[in-house]
Amino acid sequence: MKNDVPSDVAKSYQKQFKEVLIDEYQDTNMVQETILLLVTNSEESKGNLFMVGDVKQSIYRFRLAEPTLFMTKYQEYQQNGEGESIRIDLSQNFRSRKEVLDATNFIFHQLMDKHVAEIDYDEAAELTLGANFPKSNHMATELLLIDMKSNENESEDELSPQELQKNQVEARAIATKIREMIDNKFPIYDKKLQQNRSIQYRDIVILS
Repeated sequence: MKNDVPSDVAKSYQKQFKEVLIDEYQDTNMVQETILLLVTNSEESKGNLFMVGDVKQSIYRFRLAEPTLFMTKYQEYQQNGEGESIRIDLSQNFRSRKEVLDATNFIFHQLMDKHVAEIDYDEAAELTLGANFPKSNHMATELLLIDMKSNENESEDELSPQELQKNQVEARAIATKIREMIDNKFPIYDKKLQQNRSIQYRDIVILS
């Protein structure tokens, strides 16, 4: 491209692609953005670019990701369809119980703002319940806080938190919690069986 005029190659790709779909748009860098502009229709009213993303999940600045690209479009595009582009907010969460979403929203409201996370965590950014789960008295949300100071209750054959790396201490705390849930036969709802059953290791996912 020279002087913002697409080359013949770029024009050929514009004719070739009926639609261009991109996921994780919040982690797009300027090189990728330039390529997208070259292979898509430049007229937004006839635009064929569909983007999916969540700036709260942007983690690749060290790879030169530029989340402001996402935020610029997020602020320019309107939900009511006014203008040449439209924004569709997918705020419903179908994976988690109300207890988990309420706790997450409570914490994020206090921690996230434009300075920290590129976006203010307001009602528009909140997670809302999208699935129905049977009521349970065992589903209180728990937040584990780890004290990195030496614990007097540590056994002699265990290393103290001060002797371990932060991620090792976290891993041990998580493993201890998982073992506790398995040993106590923590009840969970099984969609296939449509009833509660004891938790198994395969039911557990660790996000790091």
